[in-house]
Amino acid sequence: MEKRIFDDITAKIDALQCELDALRERVSSLMAEPAAPAFTEPVDIMLDDAAPVRPEQESPKAPVPEPEPVPESEPDPAPVPEPEPVPVPEPEPIPVPEPVAEPEPVPEPEPVPVPEPAAVRTRPDYAWARDIPGNPVSNIISGISLNDRVLLINTLFQEDPILFQKTIAAFNSMSSLNEAYDYILASFPKWNLGSDIVYRLMMAVRRKLD
Repeated sequence: MEKRIFDDITAKIDALQCELDALRERVSSLMAEPAAPAFTEPVDIMLDDAAPVRPEQESPKAPVPEPEPVPESEPDPAPVPEPEPVPVPEPEPIPVPEPVAEPEPVPEPEPVPVPEPAAVRTRPDYAWARDIPGNPVSNIISGISLNDRVLLINTLFQEDPILFQKTIAAFNSMSSLNEAYDYILASFPKWNLGSDIVYRLMMAVRRKLD
């Protein structure tokens, strides 16, 4: 709203300035025109025996144009109030980042001891460890005949069929003949490993583990 009022007042001032300039040019042109010659009163000169000379008839003066009336200038416009300064908000303080603590040094991992290679074990020095077994089987029980089962239970397992079945299951879960040999030494230390009955059992075990 204030800008529109200011633009109207400025336009009026420009129009008045143009009119004043035109009037100044008109007055300057009028002042530059030559002025009409001034006439003096005729002087009667009396000559002897001559009739008085009549003064020449005055020539009419050229009408001087009246200057055009200068239009009254409009009163000066009321001063436009200056816009109040808009308060500029103060910038928020920039937060200073807290110093980052240096990470603690990561301790170097301790070297993992490499186990020394185990000494290669030799096979037990018994006939059942040297002789060639029969065809491979997936379950040791299938390599033992029914008569040998009864004989093994009565002689090696003290007539305990449950112990026999557990021992056969343990042999089936093993991966080498040496593992089966260590199991026998720990579980059945009283067995005669060179006997014929142990030979029959271990030949069946070899059909699974060899």
